[in-house]
Amino acid sequence: SIEPSDFSRAVLVMAPKRTASPSREARKAKVPRKAPLDPVEKAVKHVMRAIRNCDAEDTEKALLLEIAPTALRTLVDDRHPCVSQVLGRVQQLLTEYASDAAEHARKVESLLADAHNARVLAAKALQTVEIQRIVNQSIVARFMEARQQMRDRLEGRSVELKARLRQVGQHFVHQTSGEFLTCCMVEQPEAADLHPNLSESLNLYKQASERFADLETLGSILIENVKTADRLVDSCKAFYAVAEADCIECRECFQRCVPRRDKLDSVMRHLNFLIRRQEKPGVDESKDGVR
Repeated sequence: SIEPSDFSRAVLVMAPKRTASPSREARKAKVPRKAPLDPVEKAVKHVMRAIRNCDAEDTEKALLLEIAPTALRTLVDDRHPCVSQVLGRVQQLLTEYASDAAEHARKVESLLADAHNARVLAAKALQTVEIQRIVNQSIVARFMEARQQMRDRLEGRSVELKARLRQVGQHFVHQTSGEFLTCCMVEQPEAADLHPNLSESLNLYKQASERFADLETLGSILIENVKTADRLVDSCKAFYAVAEADCIECRECFQRCVPRRDKLDSVMRHLNFLIRRQEKPGVDESKDGVR
C-alpha cells in the first residue's frame, strides 16, 4: 500500500518542471532597453520647440532653427563670439516670449476673478428679485381675498339698499347706481324721511363703493409690481447666464494659459542649463539634468 505522504512525494517527483513559454521569452526579447537620456539633447529639443512656436519674423526664425541647435550644443569654452551672439538672441527672444505668456496669464487670471465676482453678484441679484417676486405674489393673493370680501360686502349693501328703496319705491326710480340715488336724495330730500334707515343705507353703500374703488387702484399697483418683478427676474437670469458663460470662457482660457506659462518656464531652465554648460555630460549625468 502507498501511504499519502509517499504518494505526494511521488507526484512531486513525477511532475514536470514549469518552464517559461517561448512566447513570453520572445516578448521579453523584443522589448528594447531604453538608452540613458541625454540631458543636452533633451534641453535642445525643448528649446528648439519653443523657438518654433515663438513670435518672431519668419526670416529670423528660419535662421535660428538652422543654426541654434549647433550653438546650443557648444560648450562655454568652445564658443565663438558668433555662437555667443546666437545664444544671446535666443535667450532674448525666449525671455520676451515667456514674459508675454506670463503677462497674458495674469490678465486672464484677473479677468477670471472679475467674471467670478460678476457671477456671484448676478446670483445674489437673481435671488433677491426672486424673493421679492414671491413676496409680491403673496401680497397680491392676500389682496385678492380682501377684494373678494369687499365685493361681497358691497353686494350685501346693494341688496340692503334695494330692499329699502322698494319700501319707498314711489319716490325713486328703481336704480342701483349710488350716484343716481344721491342725486335723488338731493332733489327730493323729503323722501329720506319716509324711511328712517334709507340715509344710513345710502352712506354705507357709498363707503363700500369707495373702499372697493380704492382696492381696485391698489390692486392695479400690486399687479404691476408683480409684472415688474417678473421682468427683473428675467433680466437677472439673462445677466447671470452671460456672467456664467464669461466665467466658463475665462476659466478655459486660464487653463490653457497656465500650462503654456509653466512650459515656457521649463524651457528657460533648459536654456540656462545649455548656456552655462561647461563640460560634456557623462552617462550618469542624466540624473542631474533639468526637467
